[in-house]
Order: sequence, then C-alpha cells, then structure tokens
Amino acid sequence: MSWVHKDTRTWVERCITEILKVGEIPKHIALIMDGNRRFAKDRGLPTKEGHHRGYIKMDEVFCWCSALGVKEVTIYAFSIENFKRSPQEVANIMKFILSRVTLMLHKLDKATSDGTCIHFPGDWSMVPEYMKPTMAKLMQDTRHGKRFRINVALAYTGRNDIARGVDTLRSAFSSKQLHPYDMSEYLLQEAWQLIPGLPVDILLRTSGETRLSDFLMWEATHAFLDFVDVQWPQLCFMDLVRAILNYQVHRKRVPVPPIRRNESDESKERVDKFLKQTRQKLWAEIMMEAKRAPENKVVK
Repeated sequence: MSWVHKDTRTWVERCITEILKVGEIPKHIALIMDGNRRFAKDRGLPTKEGHHRGYIKMDEVFCWCSALGVKEVTIYAFSIENFKRSPQEVANIMKFILSRVTLMLHKLDKATSDGTCIHFPGDWSMVPEYMKPTMAKLMQDTRHGKRFRINVALAYTGRNDIARGVDTLRSAFSSKQLHPYDMSEYLLQEAWQLIPGLPVDILLRTSGETRLSDFLMWEATHAFLDFVDVQWPQLCFMDLVRAILNYQVHRKRVPVPPIRRNESDESKERVDKFLKQTRQKLWAEIMMEAKRAPENKVVK
C-alpha cells in the first residue's frame, strides 16, 4: 500500500511476513494509538511533535497490515473524551488528521487502483466543519474498495455509536417503519453501520495501559486483546508480529452464533428495506458534504 507509506520492511521482515501467512491472519485489527504525549514528554519535545510522530507511525502500520493480508484496520484517532484536552492540543490533533486525510485525497488514484476503502466512523456532529468536506470526499471516492479497508474513528466512543443506533431505531419504530418484533441483535448492530465491517480479531493498545477506553465495545466482543508496553510512535513491525503470533497460538475459536435468525420473511424484508433506506440517506448526506471539498491535484 505504497500510496500511503513507503514499504520500509527489511528483507528479514519480508521473510517473516511470508512465514506468518502460513498461519491464520486476523482479518480485522483495531488499534488504540496511546502514548504520543508521553513519547514527546520523555524526550523533551513539544506535544505537537509527539502527535506528528504518531501519525507517521499510523501510516507505517497501515502498510504493514496491508502487506500481511489484513483486510480491515480500525484506529482510535480521536475519542469524544479527547475534546476535554486543551483547545490548542485539540486543534493540533485535528490539523494532523486533516493533513493525513488531505494527503490520502491527493493520492486518490493510487488508493482506488489499490482497492482501498476509507471510512470515518464517529459522531460527525462533533467534527469541525472545515474537516467534513475532505473526509466526505475521501469516503465517497473510495467506497467501492474491496481489498483493504481503513476506519479512522473520529469523535468516537463505542457507547455513543450504540446510542445513535438506538436513536435511529426509536425513530423508525415511532414512524411504523419497523414493528416491535423486528427488533434483533442483527438490527441493532447494523443500525449504526454505514458500511458493515468485519468483527474485530485483535485489539492492540500501546503504552502499557490495559484499558479499552470505550473503543469498539460491540465489535470487539470476541477479540484477542494485546497490550504492548511501548509508546505508539515506538511500535515496531515485530510488535505487530508478536501480537499476531499470540493470536494464532493462544486464541481459541469462540463459537459465535448467527445474529440473524428466527425472522419471518415479512420482517426480514422490512428490516432490509429500512437499512437500505437509512444507508442511502446517509450516503446522500456524505455526497452533499463532499461537493464542498476543495479541488486537489492528483499526485502521481
């Protein structure tokens, strides 16, 4: 995935990649990128530089995951709780995020030819207005990518995500679009997903903290948890390899029952129609937002 980051793996790391592929490769890896501020503080650097190093590492990890054959990566780019930080730090983080999104948009021809889909889950009502058009444009133009998907969770918490899904369903029940007996685990899961994703196989957090911080609480129900005692900018390829090896060796297959069952044909048709209409409405809003994106020259 060189359109995001140059592949800097050594020949030894490339060999390890091929060996690792003999085992089961996780399809979806979620990352809590913790430790940017501590990384900067420990080195006498400004906080801004810590976040800058962190976003460089983010691009590198995308490249590693793509090379390993991972299908989907979700990063915790900015929690709703992070808005409690100083206004200057929040502004700097948003600036870094926008710069990476803009870079991806510049290289859009390479992203689409590479089959990459980029998505921004989270509460968009809390995202700064100046960021939304570029985010929407990138989502719109990569929506058909099937090979590799990147989810950048922005203004996100798991509880907020679920609450917004419940609110959507409440309106649907009130307007008779859905009947009470249409309610199911499947419907609740799909109600807040614009693009349905894969269940999380590995959730990795850096910095040594052993908390989930309200990240993907539903999607990571059966995930293998890996807590790495290094700051995010220090994460190396072998840290990721170790996490995948642990997943391959120790994680037992958890039998997950199908979440869509015992539906009548009438109920299934009604649920499918509701979800289709809901997603069409959301995509229409994204496309309208994308029209406000500034024109950018494509980087070859």
